[in-house]
Amino acid sequence: LVLQNSGKTLKRRHEVATIFVDHASRLCCVHAHETTDAADALEAKKAFEAFARRHGATIKHYHADNGIFNSTAFLTAVESARQTVSFCGVGAHHQSGIAEHRIRELTELARTNLLHAMRHNSKMVNVHSWPYALRHAACVFNSFPRQGQKAAPISIFGAAKDIQPNCEEIHPFGCPVYVLKAPLQDGKKHSKWAPRTRVGVYLGPSPHHAASVGLILNSRTGVVSPQFHCVCDDFFETPKYH
Repeated sequence: LVLQNSGKTLKRRHEVATIFVDHASRLCCVHAHETTDAADALEAKKAFEAFARRHGATIKHYHADNGIFNSTAFLTAVESARQTVSFCGVGAHHQSGIAEHRIRELTELARTNLLHAMRHNSKMVNVHSWPYALRHAACVFNSFPRQGQKAAPISIFGAAKDIQPNCEEIHPFGCPVYVLKAPLQDGKKHSKWAPRTRVGVYLGPSPHHAASVGLILNSRTGVVSPQFHCVCDDFFETPKYH
């Protein structure tokens, strides 16, 4: 699915994703896009660097595989930003082992989460949600310390080393969510006999809001919106009653 906050459901679909991994902290950042063109690769680069700036980090060097990252457009963007880039050899992906290992971990966790959600909430979750499952997996990896570490990757990566993510704000991917109806959120009148909530699907925390705000899919319209006034069914207990 392509993120849309309003309007009719688009037929556009994300086909690929670019994954950035910080070698020091092992933090990972996922950017899904529609093609493998240089324009989309540059968009992913800009999104990652914006994410890094929000956390007080500056990107100085990239290490990538050969392909679109070796294109003239990408190299020009790196040079203009006064950055450097190096590449692993052709057919030698082990030279980028840290990133390759994290990509495999992210893919496995995202697949597990997506299949778990489809099994327990099959009417509202399908395979088209894979970009959100991948982002959610990255959020989980970034929020929990690795074995032998006391701090989470997001804390090591950013400038604020003493800030720890609130793991209570992370819910199972694809779980049902009860969202308060808009009139009640705005303090307006609402019929006492009408439903006070609508049921949505949790797609992970919003990257542009507070950690308590989640991205909620409206399964009827296909619109994804950031919501605060909601309650997640973490154990998928309600779908079996519908």
